[in-house]
Amino acid sequence: MTANPRIAAALAAFDGHKTAPLKALMADGLTGEAAGELLARCPGPDEIGATWLLKALAEAGELTPEAARAAFAKLSALTEADAVLHVLQLAQLVDGAADGQAAAIRARLDHARMLVRVWALDALVRADPKDVDVHDLVRAALDAPEGSMRARARRLAPLCIPPVQVARSP
Repeated sequence: MTANPRIAAALAAFDGHKTAPLKALMADGLTGEAAGELLARCPGPDEIGATWLLKALAEAGELTPEAARAAFAKLSALTEADAVLHVLQLAQLVDGAADGQAAAIRARLDHARMLVRVWALDALVRADPKDVDVHDLVRAALDAPEGSMRARARRLAPLCIPPVQVARSP
């Protein structure tokens, strides 16, 4: 595979925080055909930018389910919390993205960063694992002290079969 110089330049310009070079690359017409090159950069020094672009492609409807599953297959090898977060968020954007990755996702439920834990729960529910009672996890998350976890649990409750009942506030 020949490296795309536009991808290389955008990732080199990305400082890990300001996404302007990545947004410019997306605005310049990056398509799902770039997924292979982005996946090849994970794990590694470009993993935050590469996974940000994969997520942006998914949001644009350009990421195939196969590419999303390939990103999830790299989840255990990613070292940067932001890269992990981007991959976990693919589960809500691409149907079947997290299939078969329950073990790697479960390992992120205890992550030091709250948003990673929140999105790990989301991905785990969407992965529909047969060996984990996601109902219990969602019920527990409904009572979590962190508002972001409670909010995500409320969004996930209807996805559980049967749905987890959410108590209504008076």
